[in-house]
Amino acid sequence: RLGLVLVFMSIVNIWNGYEAIDQVRQIGRLEEQVRDYRYRALFKASEVTAMSQKLNVEKAIQEQNLALTLSQAPPYILYRPTGSTDKKK
Repeated sequence: RLGLVLVFMSIVNIWNGYEAIDQVRQIGRLEEQVRDYRYRALFKASEVTAMSQKLNVEKAIQEQNLALTLSQAPPYILYRPTGSTDKKK
């Protein structure tokens, strides 16, 4: 009887170890999903904020009856090179 109890307890102990490892893996996967969903939510919130700001500007232009239209050309980026040949004497 004692041998049977020892075998049973060792099987339960081994099964418990494998179950704990499986739960740790599952926790890791769920944490990664939560992190992914959080980044997606932040991205969507920033998109909504950007669209909201653009719409607010357009609405203000229309309310004030200004004859402004949105530019179809991309903005120009102006910069001055900082090389050694451009320095003043």
